[in-house]
Amino acid sequence: MTWQAPHDVRETSKEILIWIDMPGVDEDEISILRNGPDVEISVLRDFDHDQEDAEEFSILNRPFGEFRCLITMPDNAQIDSMTAKYRRGVLKVRVPRKPLEKAVPAG
Repeated sequence: MTWQAPHDVRETSKEILIWIDMPGVDEDEISILRNGPDVEISVLRDFDHDQEDAEEFSILNRPFGEFRCLITMPDNAQIDSMTAKYRRGVLKVRVPRKPLEKAVPAG
């Protein structure tokens, strides 16, 4: 089973910031990788009830299973320098950007 986590992306001239809501996930189960021009974030959240009890639930809305998100980065993103923090169920990833080179006037 797969699921989607709500996420926000904010771009500034200095960095790209990504916030992803992942309540109920252990920090050591989160994977953040460079995948070409993308940042790939994935996690596997286990069903935290006994599997044989699943039929007894009248509502099962909390997602479980695999989550994977690919976020394409701009050309000047320094993916290899990204950092991440996970706090209170929210993952925050910072990807710095190289400064844009100023155009040199012809002449």
